[in-house]
Amino acid sequence: MRKGVIPASVADTIVNLAFGDLDIDRIAQISHEKQHSLLGLIQEMQLIAGPEAGEYVHFGATTQDIVDTGLVLQVADHYERYEALLTTLRKRLATLTKTYAQTPYMARSHNVHAVPITFGFVLARYLDEIQRHVDRLTQMKADTLTGVFAGAVGSHSALGMAGIAVEEALMAELHLQTETVAWHNAPDRLVAYTGELAMLGATLAKIGRQFYNEASTENQQLAEPFVGQVGSSTMPHKRNPENFEAIAALAEPIFAAQTQLMHALLSVNERDAIAWKQLWLALPEIHQYVDRQLTSLIAMLDGLVVNVDKMQENVARLGDLVYAEDIMMFLADRLGKQTAHEILFEVAQRSIDQQTDFLTDLMANAAVAKVTSLSELKTVASFEKTTVAIPTLIAHVLEKEVG
Repeated sequence: MRKGVIPASVADTIVNLAFGDLDIDRIAQISHEKQHSLLGLIQEMQLIAGPEAGEYVHFGATTQDIVDTGLVLQVADHYERYEALLTTLRKRLATLTKTYAQTPYMARSHNVHAVPITFGFVLARYLDEIQRHVDRLTQMKADTLTGVFAGAVGSHSALGMAGIAVEEALMAELHLQTETVAWHNAPDRLVAYTGELAMLGATLAKIGRQFYNEASTENQQLAEPFVGQVGSSTMPHKRNPENFEAIAALAEPIFAAQTQLMHALLSVNERDAIAWKQLWLALPEIHQYVDRQLTSLIAMLDGLVVNVDKMQENVARLGDLVYAEDIMMFLADRLGKQTAHEILFEVAQRSIDQQTDFLTDLMANAAVAKVTSLSELKTVASFEKTTVAIPTLIAHVLEKEVG
């Protein structure tokens, strides 16, 4: 949009400058000599534009206007990529959730067996968590993609009221949000955005860490797709879950980069390069690391090896002990919940130590034998009963995906 700030003829000349016309080596040389991040480009554009139009290059702007808005345009490109990758990831998780919705799987708390669930339920939880990240990224998108063109200290001192009109028109042309007031010294929108990326990275790392654990020789419940990768230069038999490891390991540099980005909020006065250069350093790193996590996890899910038999075996490892909660709740109506818990705790711990049959030991307790029978307890101690709510929970997650 034309605002009459510079002659239309020179504006056309500047707009029609082509990237291919730029001498990158000369730009680099000038930037090095002048120790200024943008001056080399400004002078090169001035030279190409010619004596008249060249005088209007970078007219009324400050370097940080250009750099910050350019950074936001890069974020916009990443938004599109993340939206596509997250859509693909959600589809993969949804498909696997449906496939393994009824597959017995042993839940753990404190890293030891808890109660049986299904592998589909595990995947549904992760799917739901990923969807929350998608929702947050969507909610903050417009606010994140806010440019700036406000001059030296953000007050439009060079162009005055015309500067406000130019900024509004420029942001509309770039499909960016127009600021209320310059954010040269307040990149909180970008830091909030990277904060969400850091949380997304944590979720992806958590999935990688769990799948890494499941790929251990002892568990053998999951494995990465094997495409001929060599696991060791000295141990030919190794098939290592290295992609799961990498997805999990990337959490640490993501967290470090986000901590660095927090320092970008500590700008002094109206502008401070110590603060804004943290964005230059750390934001690209977060983008690269999260991108790598997403692409790796999608690839692993495409060929994920699921050992259903091993999952079933692990569910059965402790026998009926894993149904102690169900039995406790069954006996609560007859003995009281706290009393039932105390009895079951003592019997369960003794059964574990002595490696005896849990239900037989439980029936040896006089209070229990008085209110139930072994056959009745065997009915209560069942995978179907303890997982009865899971299909509904999975359906709720999948309904949100369809919606």
